[in-house]
Amino acid sequence: MTISFARLSNGVEICFETIGRPEDPPLLLVMGFGSQMTSWDVEFVESFAALGFYVIRYDHRDCGLSTKFEVPALSPEAVQGGEERAPYSLAEMSDDGVLLLDELHIDTAHVLGVSMGGMIAQLIAIQHPDRVLSLCSIMSTTGAPGVGRPRPEVLAAAATQAATTRTEVIEASVAASRLYSGGGYQFDEDAARRRATANYDRSYYPAGRRRHMLAVRTACDRTEALSKLSMPTVVIHGDSDPLIAFSGGEATVAAIPGSRFVPVQGLGHEIPVPARPTILAEFAANAAVAQYKISMNDPKGLTRAFRTLWSARGALVKATFTVSDCPFSADDLEQLTVSGRRVGYLPPALAASQSRWRLGEIFPLMRCYSLLKENVVANDESRGGWFDYTVAVDAPYTELDETELATMLEEEASRLLSLNEYIIAGQDHKLFSGQYLDERSTFSRVGSRVDGRMVAVRFDGDEMAVNLGAEVPVPGSLLVAYDIEPGDKGHVLGARTSSITEGRSDVVADPGAVTLTPLKSAYGYPKSMTELDAEWNRLVDIYVRNGFPAELNLSDSEYRQSIPRFSLQPAAFAGRLDVPLIVEPRISWKRQAELSDISLSGTSLRIEYTPADSASAEPTAPYCAWMSDWGQRHRSPIAPGEARFSLAEDEAGASMVELVAMILAHPEQHLSGRFFEAIGYVMQHVETFGLAGPGDSGRTPCVFLWRGRPEIGVNLHPIEFSMFRPLVRGRLAL
Repeated sequence: MTISFARLSNGVEICFETIGRPEDPPLLLVMGFGSQMTSWDVEFVESFAALGFYVIRYDHRDCGLSTKFEVPALSPEAVQGGEERAPYSLAEMSDDGVLLLDELHIDTAHVLGVSMGGMIAQLIAIQHPDRVLSLCSIMSTTGAPGVGRPRPEVLAAAATQAATTRTEVIEASVAASRLYSGGGYQFDEDAARRRATANYDRSYYPAGRRRHMLAVRTACDRTEALSKLSMPTVVIHGDSDPLIAFSGGEATVAAIPGSRFVPVQGLGHEIPVPARPTILAEFAANAAVAQYKISMNDPKGLTRAFRTLWSARGALVKATFTVSDCPFSADDLEQLTVSGRRVGYLPPALAASQSRWRLGEIFPLMRCYSLLKENVVANDESRGGWFDYTVAVDAPYTELDETELATMLEEEASRLLSLNEYIIAGQDHKLFSGQYLDERSTFSRVGSRVDGRMVAVRFDGDEMAVNLGAEVPVPGSLLVAYDIEPGDKGHVLGARTSSITEGRSDVVADPGAVTLTPLKSAYGYPKSMTELDAEWNRLVDIYVRNGFPAELNLSDSEYRQSIPRFSLQPAAFAGRLDVPLIVEPRISWKRQAELSDISLSGTSLRIEYTPADSASAEPTAPYCAWMSDWGQRHRSPIAPGEARFSLAEDEAGASMVELVAMILAHPEQHLSGRFFEAIGYVMQHVETFGLAGPGDSGRTPCVFLWRGRPEIGVNLHPIEFSMFRPLVRGRLAL
């Protein structure tokens, strides 16, 4: 990196640096008010260059080593009252950035701005849209009144007497950085002091800082102008920002059509080291969208776009993913576009069933059991490399069962996407088109299976899909239906395919699905009265935290007194019913689920479950029960009907409240992909919303991991599943 100076055509001299290869796509970094270009840490800037960008950072006018303006300091009130004119505006400051690009003979660039720099970046895009490849606005706002306002403590700190000596200025800068950090990330005081010291010694010019603030305070509302932007835009904002409130980011994304919003939990008005991979990835993804849109039929351009994208995704998980040259010709790409298809790329390192968990790290919103390190979803064939897929949001090939689907695949010389490929297609589709695959009304069969049965998958969008129940969607969640039978078909069940063309992808070695083994309770199996008393306190504490006492109009102490104590485990139960539970039937199981952040499937919301026999009927008073752990009473998978038939005389199938009690007491089971069926209860009637063929009787309620939370629902078919085990209660416990 070499410091350079450019005399712009408006007479302003700008100090700047370039990092990276001049032949790479340019990136103009725009810093906030009063902040020199050195406020961009070198390591952070080099990270952008490592992603394949030619990075330009510069000192604003009146800052650092750029031109200083020798004019009196004015108050915002005087300027806004018409008594004086501000020395310069944000629009003029944005011209500096564009004129600097002119001096560097750069026609177009990606533009990323932070704070006031975000406002300037917005103005560059507004005034020179043909010069901006993509826009990234970070912790900024629109200039609209009432949004992005600072917190009172920030205003109070700004009103304190200004520092004068070098030491005072540096310490004041550190204190301001601590205040602006918001408290969500650990504040790095040493780094803040080093940065403040270096900036002071390089150029301390408080008058320029005041004029920057004056330019911000007197800027116009950009909302209407932002609504006319069309370049790919990402807006990043921390929910703990005390200087420019979160509403500033919300207003910005609302103003710019098609823009993406990336809220960052705990982030204040700074870019701490732990948050940088997210910012790098989101910027690069947005830049890749820009590259993709101008290179849809250009193999070299697509290669560059996907290399940028996967470099950024790799940075999120501290990995390097290679992207081979795009094997599609320009004619191939044009034909795919005409036929409503798009190309994608899946790195071979992420193609196998047991590497799918890494996709869960890259896309954390998916939160699906199929992304666990131990998962039972096996790909028919794992392929890494380039593939193509249909871009229609709703799945094609509906109303086909598996046999009919196989015939269609043979006729069209196509294959089903693996679940791993589907994930990439869905994430890319969201990035390029603003919607996830299948978010509106469908599931798609893919070439991946659970227990030999093909799975069907979809993504949640912002609104619940039509015809699929009344559940609350969690945008970005990956939903993998494991309970589809080969003969099932319907108007909401389709498929996702890729063309079969040699040389575009390679088969990757895949050990397949894992076999789940029993996972002993994380809290052990208490045997002595001392251990049982400790377990009693743990379980009652859970109910108290979840608000059960208030639900019963009891104080916490009154509630505790109403719960019976454990007795020693009956000797006959040892080894098969080792889990002690406290069961609370005074509150309905649905209300307990609501209080305890347990989701209910659309089926559970609509219907009631009934006892399969009198032994499973729920008492009316709290009781202690001894239950089976996952895989303890039935080590191998078993259908619920067979499990009920296999019960001993001193056993009963679990009830709904017992299922809730187990979920709360031992979340380690469902969080590891091990699910229970409450075999003491069954559905009253069957509704499948066109997802399956004729329903089966004897469908049994169960818990599974869905949208990242435990959900109580019912499997489409009452057959055995490798992830499920019956939940059994010992009768003598009552």
